[in-house]
Amino acid sequence: MVIFMAMDGLMLYQELKELELLNNSRIQKVNQISNTDFIFQIRQNSINHKMLISLNRNYYHICLTKKEFYNPSNATNMTMLLRKHIEGGIISKIYQYDLDRIVIMDIYKNNDFGDKTLKHLIIELMGKNSNIILTDENYIIIDSYKHIGISEENRTILPKAHYQFPNTNKINILSATNEKIVETLEKSFSYKDLLSNFNGFSPLICKHLINSSSILEEILSLKNIKEPAIYEVDGKKDIYFYPIGNAYKKYDSVNDLIDSYYYEKIISDEVKEKSNNLDTHIKHTIEKLKNKKNKLFDDLKEANDSIIYMKYGQLITSNLWNIKDDKVDRITLFDYEDNKDVTINLDITLSPRENAKRFFNKYQKGRNAISYIEEQISKTNDEIMYLELIYEQIKYSNTLDIEGIKKELEDEHYIKKTSQGSKKRKERIEILSFDIDGYSLLVGKNNQQNEIITHKISKPNELWFHVKDAPGSHVVLKKDDGYTENDIRSSAMIAAYYSKYSDSSSVPVIYTKVRYVKKIAGKKACFVQYSEEKTIYIDPDKEIIDSIPKKIVEIK
Repeated sequence: MVIFMAMDGLMLYQELKELELLNNSRIQKVNQISNTDFIFQIRQNSINHKMLISLNRNYYHICLTKKEFYNPSNATNMTMLLRKHIEGGIISKIYQYDLDRIVIMDIYKNNDFGDKTLKHLIIELMGKNSNIILTDENYIIIDSYKHIGISEENRTILPKAHYQFPNTNKINILSATNEKIVETLEKSFSYKDLLSNFNGFSPLICKHLINSSSILEEILSLKNIKEPAIYEVDGKKDIYFYPIGNAYKKYDSVNDLIDSYYYEKIISDEVKEKSNNLDTHIKHTIEKLKNKKNKLFDDLKEANDSIIYMKYGQLITSNLWNIKDDKVDRITLFDYEDNKDVTINLDITLSPRENAKRFFNKYQKGRNAISYIEEQISKTNDEIMYLELIYEQIKYSNTLDIEGIKKELEDEHYIKKTSQGSKKRKERIEILSFDIDGYSLLVGKNNQQNEIITHKISKPNELWFHVKDAPGSHVVLKKDDGYTENDIRSSAMIAAYYSKYSDSSSVPVIYTKVRYVKKIAGKKACFVQYSEEKTIYIDPDKEIIDSIPKKIVEIK
């Protein structure tokens, strides 16, 4: 089933009512975490919040988020602009313009002379035209994320231009009278009419209203009813704040709904873009290796069958005295060992003695090949296991994890090295850390992280977790004694979730002390052997995992 986006003006209105808690809060830090996404660190009444502003053309939105994001080392020009003008400032008010997809933040900050100044941060959430515009108190544009000359709507988004809000003749149901709404409904006969006459309405809600038995009653209830959920309608799934169908999954707030849905979509798209179809390349390479292994098994069977050539050579040699014709293409001899006649195809250009020697040589060649073929099968199996591990790691990686995976694959010669400039990049290693009853639980999301967690920064008596007999993350609980049942179950659930079996139930997870986890000589560092292990069966639960406090730990 497909989920369609429904960030319309009505949904934004409901969310901004929840975000009023940010009024009179301080912006402590501004970071741009991707080409289109910004994180504001905000403090309100001794509580820290993270506001995500996404200008992604497909998933544009604003929300408070509890998700973890990786901050790039280098700040963009837009980041520096925002830091200069609003970092340290007070959000006096956050509100919406005319039920449109426009958010305004009034921010006060002292200038270099100590005078309090007002800035307007305007966030336009409009698909490919989404934008962030910073203006002074008179709405003179200081700068913007996107520069736009005179548009079709006769709006100019350029420094020193006067910012103009979009013009609209549509009805705002929050300020319009019931009589005006009724008057408009009397001339609206389709969802397209609703869409063109009412501001903040998306095709999603219009299609729902047009099928309603009482459109007016439902329009009026849009002001007050709030039931955020993923709704199932006609076999499809849509997110919305208002009941438009059967609730597939309910949320406590509109903000939580938006945060949960868009986070996964944005991260998935960013990883896909960053990996540049890396998973497809790996999958293709795995298929090639599997074909190679099948051919090696055919060669091995042929090599093992070479024992018959020894028998042919022995039969011919023991019967040389009885072979009358030197130039025959086949001969039938009695095998006393198996008590039956054996027909042997010969090379007619060779004598019986020379044919016997040929069979002995073929036998020896086959026997010599067996050890080599078995070694190649073992190496091919290791390569398949290694790439299957990488393939699974990509599924739950973020963009920084992907960088580590790509570098590893370059070093292992599975993909070509990128430009020489990539060699000069400063390597950052950031590891996901969960808080389990006050103790850290580290999760390796690529092989480099796995090796660091297991073999470099963990103590011998700390607990190591890994899904059994399948690709997955190394997980280490940074606690060397007094393990509780909750410690083990929570750690095992996280290990199961960050594995091939993340969507399965009753997943077997092994755990043991770090001291019993060893590298395997002659194999890649991602292969380990362990002992003294125990096994627990666990059901991965994303909601539970999302509820566990987490942070990013940078390893220097």
